[in-house]
Amino acid sequence: MVYLKQLFDSNKDFLKDNFILFISNFILGFFGYLYQFYLGRTLGPADYGIIGALLAIAYIEGVSFNTIFVTTTKFTASLKAKNELNELNPLFFSLIKNLLIFGTLIFLIFLILSRNIASFLNINDTTPVILVGLFFIIAILVPINRGILQGLQNFKYLGINFILEGITKFIFVVILVKLGFGVNGAMIALILSYLIPFIFSYYKVRKLVGNEKGKYNIRPLIRYSLPVLVSLLSLTLVFTLDVILVKHLLDPISAGHYSAISLLGKVIFFASTSISMVMFAKVSELYEMKKPTLSLFYKSLLLVLVISLPITIFYYLFPYFTISLLFGKEYFDIANLVGLFGLFATFFSLTWATLFYNLSINRSWLVWIVLLIDVIEVFLIYLYHTTLLQIILTLLTLTGILFFILLLITIIYKK
Repeated sequence: MVYLKQLFDSNKDFLKDNFILFISNFILGFFGYLYQFYLGRTLGPADYGIIGALLAIAYIEGVSFNTIFVTTTKFTASLKAKNELNELNPLFFSLIKNLLIFGTLIFLIFLILSRNIASFLNINDTTPVILVGLFFIIAILVPINRGILQGLQNFKYLGINFILEGITKFIFVVILVKLGFGVNGAMIALILSYLIPFIFSYYKVRKLVGNEKGKYNIRPLIRYSLPVLVSLLSLTLVFTLDVILVKHLLDPISAGHYSAISLLGKVIFFASTSISMVMFAKVSELYEMKKPTLSLFYKSLLLVLVISLPITIFYYLFPYFTISLLFGKEYFDIANLVGLFGLFATFFSLTWATLFYNLSINRSWLVWIVLLIDVIEVFLIYLYHTTLLQIILTLLTLTGILFFILLLITIIYKK
C-alpha cells in the first residue's frame, strides 16, 4: 500500500498520460472486440475460425507496424531530447516514401502466394487472403504518424487516432456483413479502419513536423529497427502461431472455439498495452538524457498487473457468463479453458512490457531468447495438440518461463 501511494504521488505526468492512452485504448479495444464478437455470433464457429486465422496473419504483419511505431517513437523522442526537431519533416517523408515501396512489394508476394496460403489454412476462397495483403499497404503507413505523436508525447491526439480506428472498424463490419460480404467484409472493414485514421492524422502530423527541407539519413533508423523487428516478431509469434497452427491441425469447429479463447485472452493484453507505450516513450527520452529508468519500469509492471489480474479472476469465476455475453452458447465447450488462457495472457502482457523496456534502452539482444521460445512452441504444439487444453498449458508454461528469464536479466543488468 505504501508503494502504491508513492506511485500515485510521484510521476503524475506518467500516470496522466497512461490514463489518456488507457481510456483511448479501452475504447479502441471495446469496438475492436465488438467487431470480433459480432463476427463470432453472426458467422458461426466455422467461418469465425477463418477470421481468426486471417487476423492472426494480420497480427504477424502488425509486427512490422509495431516496429515502425517503436522505431519512429524512439527517434522522434531522441530528436526531442536533443532539441533537433527540424529533422522531423525529412524523417516523416523519408518513411512515407520507403514504406510505400515496401508495402507494395509485400502485397505482390501475398498476391502470388494467395492460393498456397489459402490451402494451408483450409480456406476455399483466395479473396480474403489477398485482402490481408492489401491491408498491409495501407496499415504500414499508420504507425509513422502515431510514432511521431507518441515520440513528441502528444498522447491526446494519439488517443483520438486509436478511438477513430475502433469506431470505423465496427461500423463498417456491421454494414458490410449485413450486405452479405461475410469474411471478405470483415477484411475490408479492417482495411478501412486503418485508412481513415491515417488520413485524419496526416494533417495533424504535418503541422507538428514543420516545413524544414532536406534528406534524412535513415541508415541509423534501419540499424535500430531490424533488431526491433525481430524482437517484436518473435514475441508476437508466441501469441499468434497457436491460432494458425490450430486452424491447420484441428477441425473447423475446434479452430473457431480456439479463436474465441484467444480473443478473450487478447482482451487482457490490449487492455494493458497503453502502459508499455507510455513507458517506452518516456524511458527512451530519459535514456538519451542519461537519467535513471528502472523505477519507471517497475511501476509499469505494477500497472500491468493491476489491469490484468482482475480480468483473469473474472474469467475464472464467471466463464459461462463471459462466453454467453460475448459469443453465445455455441462456444460453451471452452468454458473450462477461459481462465487458464487469461493467466497465459497476463504473463504475456508482463513479458511484453519487459521487452519494451529493454528495447527502449537498446538492449535488443534479448530477442534470441524469445526466438528460442517460438521454436519450442511450434515443436510442442505439433507434438501435443490432441486437446485445446494441451496447447494452452504449453503456452502458459513457456510464457511464464520467458517472463521470469527476461525479468531476471533486466534486474541483473540494471546498471
